[in-house]
Amino acid sequence: MVYRAVKEARDKIQGNEREQYKRTRDYCEEILRSNPSSSARLELMPIPDGPPVFDKLYICLDACKKGFKDGCRPLLHLDGCFLNTYYSGWLLAAVAQDANNQFYVVAYGVVRVETKEAWKWFLTNLQGDKGDDANHGWNFISDQQKGLLPVLKEVMPHAKLRNCVMHMWKNFINRYKDLKFEPETWVDAYFSHRPKVDNLTNNMCEVFNAKIVNYRCKPILTMCEEIRCYLMRRIVNHKRILENHSGRLAPVQEKRLEKLLNLSTKWTAEWVGDNE
Repeated sequence: MVYRAVKEARDKIQGNEREQYKRTRDYCEEILRSNPSSSARLELMPIPDGPPVFDKLYICLDACKKGFKDGCRPLLHLDGCFLNTYYSGWLLAAVAQDANNQFYVVAYGVVRVETKEAWKWFLTNLQGDKGDDANHGWNFISDQQKGLLPVLKEVMPHAKLRNCVMHMWKNFINRYKDLKFEPETWVDAYFSHRPKVDNLTNNMCEVFNAKIVNYRCKPILTMCEEIRCYLMRRIVNHKRILENHSGRLAPVQEKRLEKLLNLSTKWTAEWVGDNE
């Protein structure tokens, strides 16, 4: 009785999980109607002698799309996290880093299972929104999710790839005793100069996943809507902070520069070359 009461209360507040999957097409259409130039794509899985069922959902809001192109460096963090719901599933995300060194969500999606095919569908949609990798020089960093790396090379063959060194370190002893990673994927000196950022870890995705942990246990449309609202609030709040900031650099970058300037007063330069 207690379980049924809790379930009924949850359905009234958050929405019924089963029913929300039936409304995913309506949700995509509403995003496109209310937020023109956004991307909202749905793919269903056909069932013999029955109605099709949900398979994949992809969302890239117009503000996120424009903000990434106008204000973020061309390095995207890719990650997938498990959904704690009755029907489970995975939330895939592409997260950038803004000028203030904070995470900036470019696109996200929901898939039934994290597979090579699911990542290929997500990355193909992502490329359609952000542009071709050959012309824009995109770089990617990930924790080597299931099937991601071969698909990334297939969909965007010109993109530069990086591995999260924290993930490499955690898994090295158990999984990679006799294997060596290509230095281009984890050694700073080999990275592409285009992004002008030396990220070695996938922390941008980890922070985003932590921020939405309370959303990931809710029905699919409730979760997607709360993520959308969270991203919009975040963009507005950051815009207000920067409008009231008088420095020439973003706040975080300015603090880093001031710290280095303070350290530099304690240094003494000594010539160690030859007399000439």
